[in-house]
Amino acid sequence: MDYRDLRQGIITSMLIASLLGVAGVSPVTANQEAEAKQDILNFVQSRNQQHYMQTLNAHVKELVTLFSSKALQQLQKNNDRSIQGKPLTKLDSNVGIALDKLTDDQRTSLHQLLATALDTGGYQRLTAILNQKFLHQEMAGHDSDLLTDRLPEERLLLTGIPGSHEWGIRLGGPWLNIDLFFDMAEGRNRVSTGPLFMASYPTQVPPAPAIDLSQNSTEIHYPYLRWHEQAGQTVLWQAGHFARTTVKELRSVVRYKTCLNRKALTDECLMIPKLPDSAAFLTPATPTVRIDQLTVAERYYFKRFVKTILENWQPETRDPSDTMEQLNLARLAWAGNPEEQDQGFYLRIQSETLLIELLQTPMTLTTDTMGLPNNATFMVFRDLSSPHDFDPLSNTLKLLNQARKDAEAEKSSAMPHNMETASAAMMMGEPTQNNMRSNDAITWLRDSAYLEGVEIKIGYEGKQVATGTPFYPVVRTRLNGSLHKNMRVSVTLQDQHGQALIVGHPLKYDNERGLYSSALTLPEAMSGTPVIITYSIHQPGSHYEGIYDATVRPDMPLDSAPGSSGRKGM
Repeated sequence: MDYRDLRQGIITSMLIASLLGVAGVSPVTANQEAEAKQDILNFVQSRNQQHYMQTLNAHVKELVTLFSSKALQQLQKNNDRSIQGKPLTKLDSNVGIALDKLTDDQRTSLHQLLATALDTGGYQRLTAILNQKFLHQEMAGHDSDLLTDRLPEERLLLTGIPGSHEWGIRLGGPWLNIDLFFDMAEGRNRVSTGPLFMASYPTQVPPAPAIDLSQNSTEIHYPYLRWHEQAGQTVLWQAGHFARTTVKELRSVVRYKTCLNRKALTDECLMIPKLPDSAAFLTPATPTVRIDQLTVAERYYFKRFVKTILENWQPETRDPSDTMEQLNLARLAWAGNPEEQDQGFYLRIQSETLLIELLQTPMTLTTDTMGLPNNATFMVFRDLSSPHDFDPLSNTLKLLNQARKDAEAEKSSAMPHNMETASAAMMMGEPTQNNMRSNDAITWLRDSAYLEGVEIKIGYEGKQVATGTPFYPVVRTRLNGSLHKNMRVSVTLQDQHGQALIVGHPLKYDNERGLYSSALTLPEAMSGTPVIITYSIHQPGSHYEGIYDATVRPDMPLDSAPGSSGRKGM
């Protein structure tokens, strides 16, 4: 029976009994009715909480049975350090298991657990953020300056033994953090949370690049399938909209008072250069206002924004009424431009024990003042009194800044190599030492493609393919933003009629340059005629092989060569 039906039935019976008091049955007083209603409500909440905990435990136990003992050790490796308020950083790549390493059965069971722990809206936001990983890959392939492909994967971790008295589970990474901690000791059925962190990049997915079939387009082989599918979609737009509305509806004097970074001698509120310190935020020196000092109308918009945050959890996980009560004495402050959706904006609500942050970066700039990507939204809910608390937003900032430093270091380390005179005895297909040119002298034939998460770029050294001199086909592979060399790479060359010139010539990995390369020599008879280059990339242990075609004309500029195409085969 539905507990809500049971509750309503009992209340109805009480009311009938009250009416029958005129016929000899003692009437029920208003106080007794109120007490009875509260008792029933407490009973229903207790039973709902018990049922909720039993369901969560069942899902976790099912999930655990799908992992081998070795995999479970990896899930629980260093769990005290990683769960007790320690964020996931690049140094923690050996902790837990990356989501893309889960089997289909494990992933299905995990999603059943998450769908139970989160409210419908929260679960939908979580899955949308996870699905943006593939969008990030395609966007990074189009714009090499993006850093999203250099960030670590979201990972799954466990602490304690699932189903025991105390245990916990974390799904964490640079774009997401979901924590659940269970206390089953002495008959208790309690669940608590760590930081709730959701980050959407982009806030609104821009239109995907058009595929130009009329020219030698480098995009024909990889038409941005996920990008086209997700164009225009938003994930955290509602939270951002309500946060901006909360500030826009403040009285002008309150808006002026609560700006964190006001431009001197003006009413303009600028974006903050860094996140406020949690301890300093509650001091009189910080321009804030207490929530209970707002008008009824102002509190209405505040509550609507907070409700959007809390609705990510099931009410059994975090009671919205209790949370709202704790926030009555919280303080509010903001920065940026709440009026324009394409401008940066920041809202912070903090009490002694709770913290809510909403940060949106500008739509059009490469980076905002904190180094975050443009067109991104970050939402944070933290219980500062929890032993599991940490600052996930600051952690993501650190990861992005480290990724930026790594990218700059790679560019500066790509120093030109001295060109050596090719041996006159070099024969077609003979390997070389790959010390001919720098990475800057490479002609990439197309944007990045992806094979089971590995980013692949194909091309050749120099600006032009020539006959009679060494021709150097190259392949660069990356995994999670780092150079990846555990691949088998080869090239096949055919003439325009499909006649093989070279079949399955292996490319060797150059540790110094981070490329697969080798030297080939094209006969002068091929000058000016189409040559089809087929790059084959296979990762040992995988069932998939990436096969990518490109057509060039030796001794002619690339713009004069026919268009390229591509395919992916088993």
